[in-house]
Amino acid sequence: QENNSIMRKMLLIIFLFSFIGCSKEMPNPIVGTWALVDYTAINVRTGKKMSASTDVKTWTFKDGGSAYINGSTPLTYTINDKYLTISYVSSGKEIVYEIEELTTTTLKVYWYFVPGKYQDGMDEWYTFTKMKE
Repeated sequence: QENNSIMRKMLLIIFLFSFIGCSKEMPNPIVGTWALVDYTAINVRTGKKMSASTDVKTWTFKDGGSAYINGSTPLTYTINDKYLTISYVSSGKEIVYEIEELTTTTLKVYWYFVPGKYQDGMDEWYTFTKMKE
């Protein structure tokens, strides 16, 4: 009787450890295609909202750090804490965005004006929604 109880406990412990060992790594939430749904630009000198436009329609992020704007412009990307850095493959131009929100359905990033580094004089907010694959 006592041996059966010990055996059951041992089997339960083995089962639990095997289950824990098989858990998968969480998928990267940014991987997928994101459609731009809102873009806001504020002139840093005047504080007025600008009616600026953007040629960005979609961002597509792949596992391994590759990405595309509008499905064709190749990028690389990294995420470090709350910062998303994208680099254009052709020019090497690098842009660092602050991630304000990243869920399974929403990506909000902020790109702020840095005097002497970016010439447009605008703070910019991009809001994307994840497209169905």
